[in-house]
Amino acid sequence: MSGGAKKNQATFPIPSSLQELESAPYNLQPYPHDFDDDDEAARAESFSKLIQLLEGGNRTLRSGGIGLFTVENVDEDEGDFDVWNDAERIQALYTLVRKSDSLAPATRAKLVKVLCNAVHGLCEALESSSSCGAGA
Repeated sequence: MSGGAKKNQATFPIPSSLQELESAPYNLQPYPHDFDDDDEAARAESFSKLIQLLEGGNRTLRSGGIGLFTVENVDEDEGDFDVWNDAERIQALYTLVRKSDSLAPATRAKLVKVLCNAVHGLCEALESSSSCGAGA
Protein backbone atom coordinates (compact mmCIF):
# COMPACT_ATOMS: atom_id res chain seq x y z
CA MET A 1 0.00 0.00 0.00
CA SER A 2 2.96 2.32 0.45
CA GLY A 3 3.40 2.28 -3.36
CA GLY A 4 -0.06 3.81 -3.74
CA ALA A 5 0.71 6.56 -1.28
CA LYS A 6 3.92 7.40 -3.10
CA LYS A 7 2.06 7.50 -6.42
CA ASN A 8 -0.23 10.24 -5.06
CA GLN A 9 2.68 12.52 -4.11
CA ALA A 10 3.04 15.43 -6.50
CA THR A 11 6.20 15.52 -8.61
CA PHE A 12 5.97 19.31 -8.61
CA PRO A 13 4.38 20.41 -5.32
CA ILE A 14 2.57 23.73 -5.23
CA PRO A 15 5.02 26.34 -3.92
CA SER A 16 4.01 28.64 -1.09
CA SER A 17 5.64 31.67 -2.75
CA LEU A 18 6.91 32.75 -6.16
CA GLN A 19 10.49 32.73 -4.86
CA GLU A 20 10.23 28.97 -4.22
CA LEU A 21 9.99 28.52 -7.99
CA GLU A 22 13.65 29.56 -8.15
CA SER A 23 14.74 26.34 -6.41
CA ALA A 24 14.36 22.61 -7.10
CA PRO A 25 12.39 21.06 -8.72
CA TYR A 26 11.46 24.15 -10.78
CA ASN A 27 14.76 26.06 -10.99
CA LEU A 28 13.34 29.14 -12.70
CA GLN A 29 15.33 32.38 -12.81
CA PRO A 30 14.04 35.90 -12.05
CA TYR A 31 14.84 36.77 -15.68
CA PRO A 32 15.63 34.67 -18.76
CA HIS A 33 19.34 34.52 -19.59
CA ASP A 34 18.92 36.83 -22.62
CA PHE A 35 16.85 39.47 -20.77
CA ASP A 36 18.27 42.95 -21.39
CA ASP A 37 17.68 45.55 -18.71
CA ASP A 38 20.53 47.97 -19.38
CA ASP A 39 18.01 50.81 -19.53
CA GLU A 40 14.24 51.33 -19.50
CA ALA A 41 13.89 50.99 -23.28
CA ALA A 42 15.82 47.71 -23.36
CA ARG A 43 13.83 46.41 -20.40
CA ALA A 44 10.52 47.31 -22.08
CA GLU A 45 11.64 45.57 -25.28
CA SER A 46 12.63 42.46 -23.31
CA PHE A 47 9.21 42.35 -21.63
CA SER A 48 7.56 42.73 -25.06
CA LYS A 49 9.55 39.76 -26.37
CA LEU A 50 8.33 37.67 -23.44
CA ILE A 51 4.73 38.64 -24.23
CA GLN A 52 5.28 37.66 -27.88
CA LEU A 53 6.61 34.28 -26.77
CA LEU A 54 3.46 33.65 -24.74
CA GLU A 55 1.30 34.76 -27.68
CA GLY A 56 3.12 32.19 -29.81
CA GLY A 57 2.28 29.58 -27.20
CA ASN A 58 -1.39 30.50 -27.47
CA ARG A 59 -1.24 30.05 -31.26
CA THR A 60 0.29 26.61 -30.70
CA LEU A 61 -2.50 25.79 -28.25
CA ARG A 62 -5.20 26.88 -30.71
CA SER A 63 -3.72 24.85 -33.56
CA GLY A 64 -2.82 21.76 -31.51
CA GLY A 65 -5.78 21.67 -29.14
CA ILE A 66 -6.06 18.80 -26.72
CA GLY A 67 -3.62 16.82 -28.85
CA LEU A 68 -0.80 18.76 -27.22
CA PHE A 69 -1.62 16.96 -24.00
CA THR A 70 -2.53 13.50 -25.29
CA VAL A 71 0.35 12.71 -27.63
CA GLU A 72 1.74 9.29 -26.82
CA ASN A 73 5.02 7.67 -27.81
CA VAL A 74 6.43 10.77 -29.48
CA ASP A 75 10.18 11.17 -29.82
CA GLU A 76 10.73 14.84 -28.87
CA ASP A 77 14.19 14.78 -30.47
CA GLU A 78 12.68 14.35 -33.93
CA GLY A 79 11.52 17.97 -33.99
CA ASP A 80 8.01 17.27 -35.33
CA PHE A 81 6.41 17.82 -31.95
CA ASP A 82 5.59 21.33 -30.72
CA VAL A 83 5.43 21.57 -26.95
CA TRP A 84 2.90 24.11 -25.74
CA ASN A 85 4.47 24.89 -22.38
CA ASP A 86 8.17 24.37 -22.92
CA ALA A 87 10.77 25.68 -20.48
CA GLU A 88 11.22 28.94 -22.37
CA ARG A 89 7.50 29.76 -22.18
CA ILE A 90 7.31 28.81 -18.51
CA GLN A 91 10.30 31.07 -17.77
CA ALA A 92 8.68 33.94 -19.68
CA LEU A 93 5.41 33.52 -17.81
CA TYR A 94 7.20 33.37 -14.47
CA THR A 95 9.21 36.52 -15.17
CA LEU A 96 6.17 38.47 -16.34
CA VAL A 97 4.03 37.46 -13.37
CA ARG A 98 6.80 38.00 -10.84
CA LYS A 99 7.70 41.40 -12.27
CA SER A 100 4.14 42.48 -13.10
CA ASP A 101 4.31 45.42 -10.68
CA SER A 102 7.11 46.96 -12.74
CA LEU A 103 5.41 46.48 -16.13
CA ALA A 104 4.11 49.48 -18.04
CA PRO A 105 0.29 49.60 -18.01
CA ALA A 106 0.06 48.66 -21.69
CA THR A 107 2.39 45.68 -21.20
CA ARG A 108 0.45 44.58 -18.12
CA ALA A 109 -2.77 44.76 -20.15
CA LYS A 110 -1.17 42.58 -22.85
CA LEU A 111 -0.10 40.08 -20.17
CA VAL A 112 -3.65 39.87 -18.81
CA LYS A 113 -4.99 39.43 -22.34
CA VAL A 114 -2.52 36.67 -23.21
CA LEU A 115 -3.33 34.84 -19.94
CA CYS A 116 -7.07 35.12 -20.62
CA ASN A 117 -6.53 33.84 -24.15
CA ALA A 118 -4.58 30.87 -22.79
CA VAL A 119 -7.39 29.98 -20.39
CA HIS A 120 -9.91 30.37 -23.21
CA GLY A 121 -7.79 28.14 -25.47
CA LEU A 122 -7.54 25.48 -22.79
CA CYS A 123 -11.31 25.60 -22.26
CA GLU A 124 -11.94 25.24 -26.00
CA ALA A 125 -9.54 22.30 -26.20
CA LEU A 126 -11.24 20.54 -23.29
CA GLU A 127 -14.71 21.31 -24.65
CA SER A 128 -13.90 19.97 -28.11
CA SER A 129 -12.28 16.90 -26.57
CA SER A 130 -15.36 16.08 -24.51
CA SER A 131 -17.72 16.65 -27.44
CA CYS A 132 -15.59 14.37 -29.65
CA GLY A 133 -15.65 11.66 -26.99
CA ALA A 134 -19.41 11.95 -26.48
CA GLY A 135 -20.18 10.72 -29.98
CA ALA A 136 -17.91 7.66 -29.72
